[in-house]
Amino acid sequence: MRRYLIGVLALLILTLGSLAVFAGVQRNKSCVPSGKSAVAGACNASEPAASPEAPRGAIAGNFDPAMSGVCRFACATKLKYKEADVVPQPGAQQGRLTQCPVSGVVFAVDASRPHVQTAGTDYVTCCDGCATKLRQNPGHYLKGIAIVSPSDIETVSFYTVPLVCTAAPRIGCGSRAKPVLLGLETRPSVREAWLNREGTVIAVVWTEAASSQARIASAGAVFSENAMQTTLLSGEEQRRMLVDFQKGKNWLRGADVDRLSLEEADVIVERLLNRINAKSHLSQERAQALKAAFSTAIKEGITKSYSSEINSNPEHVQGRLIRDIESRLLNIGKQYLNETEMNAFKAAVPDWLHPTESDKARGTTG
Repeated sequence: MRRYLIGVLALLILTLGSLAVFAGVQRNKSCVPSGKSAVAGACNASEPAASPEAPRGAIAGNFDPAMSGVCRFACATKLKYKEADVVPQPGAQQGRLTQCPVSGVVFAVDASRPHVQTAGTDYVTCCDGCATKLRQNPGHYLKGIAIVSPSDIETVSFYTVPLVCTAAPRIGCGSRAKPVLLGLETRPSVREAWLNREGTVIAVVWTEAASSQARIASAGAVFSENAMQTTLLSGEEQRRMLVDFQKGKNWLRGADVDRLSLEEADVIVERLLNRINAKSHLSQERAQALKAAFSTAIKEGITKSYSSEINSNPEHVQGRLIRDIESRLLNIGKQYLNETEMNAFKAAVPDWLHPTESDKARGTTG
């Protein structure tokens, strides 16, 4: 009986020892699942599932659940930190904490972290798996990133154009751009024609049936009618422009370029009033009355629909337009200004289209 009890006790001790060893092994196993067995969650069932932090910077917040679960243990910092310590992307530098666009975990940036270039901007991810996913679908994980497909590149052509506004050099000239855009949209092969806000590029969206020959003929004919020297963008320049075009923020179609003309008019009016005030101070009441009258005269002139001759024969069409506006401005001045003010105004009118160094100092260059 004694031998039996000793045997049972020895067996019990061996069993308990084996269980302890097994539990220790399980605790020391890697928390990085591999292959298809990778799922969101912890190795220790008592820990909660991964929950990525709120998105920072240009990160969209469309975090990948599987990568969140894996990277929470394999990549995330184990140190305590404050929200202010986390640098938003893009812009995270080595040695700083940032957030992975794909997994959402906060990690320390070091030389081992992979970088992904998309739309000309650098982003850093916590691991190679997240970097691969970001390269494959940047528009899903990042805000404001357009995905450019080969079909998009085939559909839109971009041409550099000399349509910067003389009076307001930071924007395009609506009165000169309008006949070009409207002329393009009369062509059967053209679906849409757009100008960028800066007045440096025209985008032509072609119809599906437009052949290469039709595209060349259509664009060439309209640009020739307007005596306009252009360059067709290709390669990386075309791709960058397409990304900007797809965002749709700074492009105007057809007659919508009148909005640029209205903005140009506001710049000119502000410039004229500043020049008068520099010589003779205007009361607020008269300044407001002049501003309204000047604005109406200029806007009515530059938002008219002109033919391609405004570009092909600028001395005639633009010259006539300028003389007409100047005449109207002087007539308005006679209604509101005294002799001293009128003399200052007459000196300002002949050069009203061109910002001077004084205008630049006052910030009325557009």
